Amino acid sequence: MNCFEVEDLEALISSEKSIESQGIAVRSGWNTRALLSEIINAWHHNHSLFIVNPALFQLTSFQPFLDKKFLDQLALHVNGFAVLLATSATSGYPKIVALDRPSVQGNVKIFSDHLGLREARHTVVLHVPLFHAFGLVLTALQALLNGHRLVVFEKFSARDLQEFLSHYQRDEPIFLPFVPSQLRMLGALPINEPLFLGKGMTVTGGDRLMKADIVHLQKLFPSLEHTIGYGLTEAGPALCHTRLGQKLEEGMVGSPLPGIKLMDQPDGIAFQSPHAGLFTYNTETSKIEFLRDNLVLTGDSLALKGDSYHFMGRMKNIIKKNGETIFPAVLEAYYSDRLPEGYEVFCLAYSAINEAQGEGIGLITSGGGPIDPKFIKTISSDLPAFYRPSRFLHLETMPQNALGKVVYPALRIRLEKDGKDLAQ
Repeated sequence: MNCFEVEDLEALISSEKSIESQGIAVRSGWNTRALLSEIINAWHHNHSLFIVNPALFQLTSFQPFLDKKFLDQLALHVNGFAVLLATSATSGYPKIVALDRPSVQGNVKIFSDHLGLREARHTVVLHVPLFHAFGLVLTALQALLNGHRLVVFEKFSARDLQEFLSHYQRDEPIFLPFVPSQLRMLGALPINEPLFLGKGMTVTGGDRLMKADIVHLQKLFPSLEHTIGYGLTEAGPALCHTRLGQKLEEGMVGSPLPGIKLMDQPDGIAFQSPHAGLFTYNTETSKIEFLRDNLVLTGDSLALKGDSYHFMGRMKNIIKKNGETIFPAVLEAYYSDRLPEGYEVFCLAYSAINEAQGEGIGLITSGGGPIDPKFIKTISSDLPAFYRPSRFLHLETMPQNALGKVVYPALRIRLEKDGKDLAQ
């Protein structure tokens, strides 16, 4: 297995300060011991790091943000420890977010208190990249601040993780964060029995987590107690999936964690967190936007049902058709329930050839074998007419940017070029 164990993270601290302690040092890499040591030293010696996904160096649009003048400009807004992270964006233009010491400490505290991470020593498994907020804060720095053992996988491997869990012998709980794409890779393995029967917990974060994902988690990890949602990078944990004894509903995201306020806005749900990142540099507007004590849009469209919030769709991908608002997440959940396991499903608007038709609804599948468009037409018949897709495309793999996110503009081009029309 491509992993290593650190019994005591403080043992990685060097007595010498970094020569770049007055500026922002740029580091690129996956989960190596050297990068982990740099992060622990930055925390201990109170200096700043910009941790970059190596694939970002391939983006021409990212090069200006590695310029010393740009980094010096950002350094004016941080005092002591800060980690800069490039957040994902479907356009391929990342935002850069600064997580300073108070935001890290606040995020770790709110997670630790909610999940009981202070009650006993845990084995914390790091296979989410260190340039990802969940890998850096929720896993590595959380393990440091709570005194946990850390097992580090240089890169995620579903088979290596399966082998590790099957041989885990320690009499202590395990803390295992996932992003949903990793969970689905694990689910693609021929696993006929639970992966872990110990007194552990599994946490997943990042992208949208649907009912099917939670059900799958419960099969793999019967001792699962909590799953926790997204929002860490910009504002701390904003919403959570938790208390899995309750009835699961499609699209459920749960209620705000302590200290998080949610407010309805005309363009979606906004939240305010005492543990927000210090600022974000918006690469589309070329402006620094301060986050703490400000409202931040979730980027998703949510609806309040009773005392819980539910996903309705992504704000920027909402489809307008014949005066109706169509939420892609609703359609994606509908088709996911009716297709065999292993398929990813995306819905998006595309430009219809006949302008009088307005936007068309495209359905794209990936991950399994080819699907007959006639089958899609058949299972679409129960939908209201204005919800039914008018074009279908199956791809072996989805177009992704350097951050591993689906590139919707490229997906739309493929749909318009290669998609099959579904006669209504």
